[in-house]
Amino acid sequence: MYHYPKYIDLVPDVLHMKLRIMDVLLKHILYEACTVPAPTDIQKQQQQREFTLKLLKQHSKETKTYIKFTLEKQKIVRIGPISGDKHDIFMPQLQLQKLMWNQQRAQMIMNLIQNFYHILELLKKENDEINPLELKLLCKGWAQTYLNLFGKDQITPYVHCLGGHIPEFHRVYGELKKFSLQGVEKINDMVTIDFFHSTNKQGVLVMIHIFDTWANTYFESRDPDEDEVIEDSGDEDES
Repeated sequence: MYHYPKYIDLVPDVLHMKLRIMDVLLKHILYEACTVPAPTDIQKQQQQREFTLKLLKQHSKETKTYIKFTLEKQKIVRIGPISGDKHDIFMPQLQLQKLMWNQQRAQMIMNLIQNFYHILELLKKENDEINPLELKLLCKGWAQTYLNLFGKDQITPYVHCLGGHIPEFHRVYGELKKFSLQGVEKINDMVTIDFFHSTNKQGVLVMIHIFDTWANTYFESRDPDEDEVIEDSGDEDES
């Protein structure tokens, strides 16, 4: 008989939570950076978009993240996915005061980013017995600030999870990084790179070969004959 998993068994993946929340924050930043006080001034809007795009490309180059942005249908959009490592460098160092007209909102969004990374650091640690409510209050405050800035219709599943549920899982399991799928994602990235760098791409056979080569390179091979063998002593259970 199938038993449905319990709620507390469904631990969120902190890595993917970080990626999705950073993605949505960047989306809001791109929108806010293109907003001008006079929305009917078409020329001013165009100048602001071009100015923002120039600063984003410059920041991408200076941080060596090389995240690509472009103009598409009068909007600035990023090209391709962004890894967690690139988010960690690009987002905290982004000077929104140079991009956005509304300096107050710029500061609030920067605080949101910094506080999010502070929460991530706490999730890497065990429960704080001295101040057990710190994480819960931080997560709740973070979600409330996000709500005040962007509105209820912009609450994503991961934003809801961070504000309402992550502290529960941390209280039960402690450090949550052990539940991350970061290792699996790393293997996927490396295999994908190897595949597309191959000169002879032949689908499944090539992928199997790449997996075998990668496993033999990064994992210590095991000889079954050298495994410890537990022999039966021959003694019968007297109970």
